[in-house]
Amino acid sequence: MAKKDIPLDIVTEHVKSHQDDKTPFHLLPYDAQMNVQMDKRADAVRDGTTEIPPVPDFDGQDFQIKIDGVIMYLDVATMLRKSITGKPLKKYLLVKYKWSDSIFSKVDWDSLEAYLEGLSHQVHTNVL
Repeated sequence: MAKKDIPLDIVTEHVKSHQDDKTPFHLLPYDAQMNVQMDKRADAVRDGTTEIPPVPDFDGQDFQIKIDGVIMYLDVATMLRKSITGKPLKKYLLVKYKWSDSIFSKVDWDSLEAYLEGLSHQVHTNVL
């Protein structure tokens, strides 16, 4: 669907970001308030605290990558690698350490990954 196909008059306008840093939300113009709310929603999606809403197809959008029903916006290569290796690695760790899914889900994998990236390859392979 292209913008021209929508039976509404759509006006686009640039809204300066971070206006709420110095001005209380309730004193901002309506478009700035909407920008603040959309930023919070985008942050929640990025941080994984909310599901990504369905995204319509638009003309001019060359492609869209979904992995396990999740649209990839950033760092597609890393997300693709995690999707391919993640399930076998999880199965391996569950068996090796005799963990349940509940225990596995309690591990802060992002923090562990950040820690492991700082180790030499030799030490890194000995940790797992």
